Amino acid sequence: MAASTRIAFLRAINLGRNRRFPMAEVKECLADAGFTDVETHLATGNVRFGSRMRSRARLEERLEEVFEARTGFAVPTIVVSPAELCAVHDAAMALDVTAARRYVTFLKDPLTTGAKAEIDAWDAPGEGAKALDRAVVWWLDHPTAAAKFSNARVERHAVATTRDLKVVATLAERWGAAGGRAPTGTPT
Repeated sequence: MAASTRIAFLRAINLGRNRRFPMAEVKECLADAGFTDVETHLATGNVRFGSRMRSRARLEERLEEVFEARTGFAVPTIVVSPAELCAVHDAAMALDVTAARRYVTFLKDPLTTGAKAEIDAWDAPGEGAKALDRAVVWWLDHPTAAAKFSNARVERHAVATTRDLKVVATLAERWGAAGGRAPTGTPT
């Protein structure tokens, strides 16, 4: 069985002194654990790799075990396929949004119907959000420090980690094609 390409988003690494996990170490520990073709982007925990494991839940569990064994702290990890990454990117780009700041929050598990409704109904001045299956796209026309919507709000419903839409676009362009599908559009 050939290895399939997967993308992992590591939550809450390289924040402060106690959660340091340099990308070189991420690559090394994944290679040591038998993952192939490991590549990273930025120091925020964006990783592409090959694995023979098929179950997303088991793969996330295995990655979290490998990361905690290396770092000594829990590293919640969210895995998507290249096609899923492109689909999230395309959905974000299809929204009629002109806000200066746009983000994608990736989720470990799908949102409940109630959580989706709550997020879709978000209505604060200069802010908006759209729930997808395992992602939330949100936008602001003011600085994030002044925002009422945040990753923490989404994490009331599921383990989550957020990336700027420009980063998601770069990853979809670089790593989405690995799954045979190129993304559409680029954020401004």
